[in-house]
Amino acid sequence: MACLAASIGLAGRDYFGRWATSPDLFYAFDEGLWQLAQAVGDLPADGQIYLTPRPATHATLAFAWRDGQPPITFDGRHVAVTAPDPQRRRFYAVIETEDFRSRLLLPELFPLIEHHTVINDRRGQRYATIYETPLAYPPVIRPQQLSGAVWNEQARLHGFNLNPTYRRGDIIYLRLFWQALAPIADDWTFFVHLLDAAGQNRLSADVAPGAGSYPTTRWQAGANGLWMRCRLPYRPPCPGDYQVEIGFYLSTGARIPLPTAAGADDHLWLAPLRIEETP
Repeated sequence: MACLAASIGLAGRDYFGRWATSPDLFYAFDEGLWQLAQAVGDLPADGQIYLTPRPATHATLAFAWRDGQPPITFDGRHVAVTAPDPQRRRFYAVIETEDFRSRLLLPELFPLIEHHTVINDRRGQRYATIYETPLAYPPVIRPQQLSGAVWNEQARLHGFNLNPTYRRGDIIYLRLFWQALAPIADDWTFFVHLLDAAGQNRLSADVAPGAGSYPTTRWQAGANGLWMRCRLPYRPPCPGDYQVEIGFYLSTGARIPLPTAAGADDHLWLAPLRIEETP
């Protein structure tokens, strides 16, 4: 009996003392997600609200928003979305313990952005932040190279950022600035190819927009900014001159048409790229 009583006492201490007050329960029981969902639910109903990087279908979030309209979600580590109507209040809810990039990118896009709500975990560390952008305040980041190419009268490439020169062993990053012109009924897959002087494909990446978190079927028609970040998955090949081409294709493999002055095409040449030997 003494052993049983001692066992019950120790179990009670562990359960109601050590375990119940553990800071790890904040994450184990989605306490942070629940607090964030409640904070998002308290935002103005007529505001434009975005959440990164969790989807609205996550069980905790879906339950919190079961009677209301969930925010638009995307993974800010791969894509950033700006609202189509700058005259409405705009909010970005960022789970900063998971999405490290949006915390840095949003102040670059909107230098006057403000902290609306901050959520800390039980250790006092920042878990999530809801940012609010000023009204009628467009993003300040612009593409370094302009384009204007339009795929199927539905998606326009405003421009892109791509370094003209890389060292052998560097990782090649490409940032693209898109605008949705009309609703897109199908999921498009984006591709980027690195072709050598002989036209051979030496490096490629085939990705769903936003790493699948923001497919083309969810692109908001009229949105002025969709920043898509793409990384070629392998190191550059031998030193030399290369050409970068991009485009979209359907699940059937058929490429999305791209009208040009010379007729229809299925890809766009971006820019030449040179890879130099590492000194």
